[in-house]
Amino acid sequence: MTQETWRRRSEWPLVIAAVLFLAAYSVQVISNTDAAVVEFLIWTTWLAFAGDYLINLFLAPNRGRWFVRNLHELAIVALPALRPLRLLRLVSLLRVVHRVGGNALRGRVLIFVLSSAALLIYAGALAVLTREVSDTLRDLTQ
Repeated sequence: MTQETWRRRSEWPLVIAAVLFLAAYSVQVISNTDAAVVEFLIWTTWLAFAGDYLINLFLAPNRGRWFVRNLHELAIVALPALRPLRLLRLVSLLRVVHRVGGNALRGRVLIFVLSSAALLIYAGALAVLTREVSDTLRDLTQ
């Protein structure tokens, strides 16, 4: 199997995993719960992202070069708040369609960019809320 074949086969399952992670992370942060289902979803998506990273690294023709050029992928695996950024991998799909669609697609790209910005703001807000809640709990226990 080539790296390109793997990427084509794993693209949509990883997008779905990113959506599931965002939903589970949102529930965990907003409701301040450690429910087993939520924890299971978060760990399962982490394993999916870590597995994808390792498989891509293994399948890369030049592993050192791939590692250096894909440090953002490592950050997505290592930092939970960045996992929804996997949804941004759809940009590469849009580039291929852009060659075919021309001007009609530019509106879709604009919508995608705005959606991506909203996603980043939402993920950032969840990270800030997590920090604020942990600081408040720490202050109450002192």
